[in-house]
Amino acid sequence: MNEQNNHVDFLKQTWRNYYLETIRPNMEERAMIYQKMVSTPNSVFSMAVRRKAMLNIVYFFNYFLWVFESKVYYRNWYGQDDGIIPFILFPFQEKFIIRVVEAIETGQSILLEKTREMGASYMVLCVFLWLWLQENAAYDFLIGAHKFEVVDKKGVKATLFEKLRFNIERLKPLGFLPETYDDNTCDNVGLIKTAQKGGASIVGEANNPNFGRSGRYAAALMDEFSFWDETDSAAWIGSGETCGARIVVSTPCGFGKKFTDLRFDGSMEVITLHWEDHPLKGAGKFTGDHPLLPDKKQVALSPWYLWKCEQLKDDPEANVGQELDIDYLTTGMPYFRGQMPYVVGRYKELTEKPIEVKRYEFELGENREIKLIPYPSGRIFILDEAVSGWKYRYCISADTAEGLEHGDNSAFVVYDRIKGHDVCWFAGKCDTHVFALLLVHFGFKYQKAYIGPEKNNTSGGAVLNELKNMYSYIMHEQDFSLRMPRDKGKYGWNTNVATRGIMLGKLRKAVSEKCEGISDLQFYNEAMTFITKNGKPQAESGKLDDRVMTQAIKFMLNDWLPTPRKIEKKVDEFKDMHPFGIKPERKKDARTIWVS
Repeated sequence: MNEQNNHVDFLKQTWRNYYLETIRPNMEERAMIYQKMVSTPNSVFSMAVRRKAMLNIVYFFNYFLWVFESKVYYRNWYGQDDGIIPFILFPFQEKFIIRVVEAIETGQSILLEKTREMGASYMVLCVFLWLWLQENAAYDFLIGAHKFEVVDKKGVKATLFEKLRFNIERLKPLGFLPETYDDNTCDNVGLIKTAQKGGASIVGEANNPNFGRSGRYAAALMDEFSFWDETDSAAWIGSGETCGARIVVSTPCGFGKKFTDLRFDGSMEVITLHWEDHPLKGAGKFTGDHPLLPDKKQVALSPWYLWKCEQLKDDPEANVGQELDIDYLTTGMPYFRGQMPYVVGRYKELTEKPIEVKRYEFELGENREIKLIPYPSGRIFILDEAVSGWKYRYCISADTAEGLEHGDNSAFVVYDRIKGHDVCWFAGKCDTHVFALLLVHFGFKYQKAYIGPEKNNTSGGAVLNELKNMYSYIMHEQDFSLRMPRDKGKYGWNTNVATRGIMLGKLRKAVSEKCEGISDLQFYNEAMTFITKNGKPQAESGKLDDRVMTQAIKFMLNDWLPTPRKIEKKVDEFKDMHPFGIKPERKKDARTIWVS
């Protein structure tokens, strides 16, 4: 507690000194300028000042823009009770607003990742305001957020439009707006426009699939873009042809967002505003071990940072990563949160140093047999061929989809239980009949491997029904050591409320122990966007989880099967196959680990 009090005392002194040395002199200078401009609006002095402000955006910010500080503790530290503080740019902020102006004038989009409370959104809004005020410029702007209540609600100072109105009201007496400007006709909810003929407008819109399609804009602010749920990708596409420049601003919220895709795909310029750049928040900066995150050693700290950490300690890994550290690994409720550094590292490893693996496509023969065709971008990956002379060595887990163009993928993986790694895998769209034939083909190819298909949905049931007519080695809901009539057994894997947590927990444990045995690059890509939402582990909206669920089933199937054992007689996996791929051998026993 004493240490925390020491931090607060340091911060109070730092903020108060800044007020006395910078803010108060600026306010006094503003008062003198404003007095002359209000009393003699058409004087040479007033016109010269307005002209300078319209030519020099830094001067415009430093002498004519204001912020409303809503946080009481900052007000107290400044010693400014009403919370109305002049916007005086720090050096890092000057560089940022100049870059935003350049981006708008050249039609370039930029992405800004940030620590909270860096003034980023406010700066973009005020750049829009400065350009909107330019005489005869006719700049139209679009302002967006994840919901309209954040875009505009009159009287609520936290909304984006109210921040504009807050400054427009203070600029009107100084002659920056046309005399014909009238609040009743020029200022509506979600729309502010000048009164000049053909004048510019600032339009507000919430996240939606058609974001930005209805107009033409010099630039759009997409504020806190990481939090645009469901339709962020559609909004990005929709605004592409109508917005000259898109200024994308956000704190991070995991890997499953369009914001994160843009951040890391190299398609646009990225600007970072980190708390260390802020002269007040970085004051007294030093290096030390993190107070809440033991894995972070010898990192940058400051009294302000430590004070904020104390406020975020309820869930430090997520909160500190999102609000302070710009850490994509721990934010956004990732299911594999503790394993994210390994997951991301494995993804990079497989990307930079791809494993040697054979790739195939397939086609159906006249008798429904699967024919593998070597193909550089094939969907079937074969790492190892089958080793003969074993029983229960291989198992195949499968997650089935309907095969729709814009739907999920069907996926399977062949697991070598002796070596502890996958030897073959597939993910792609195909109808249920073809997917069943693929499973049968690889079941025989890998020594009569037991197949565990998920059976929850209609497509899963369809695949399972086809499998029962063609193949004998299918996972059952019964103890493996007991005999079970084929026509009465419950086949396949049932993912439900009870089993979902168990199967995914086993997968997470395997990933945590780095013994998952997975060489599929796209599994790790899916793992990065697999989150816990409303208490349920699932794919982020717009992302896939077929590979994740297939791998989870794999570990349940592995536990269900007996220990692999060597057999003296060599198994010829295709010897007894029916011409149509049907294996006329009935299953004699089965085992399970759950009760339906």
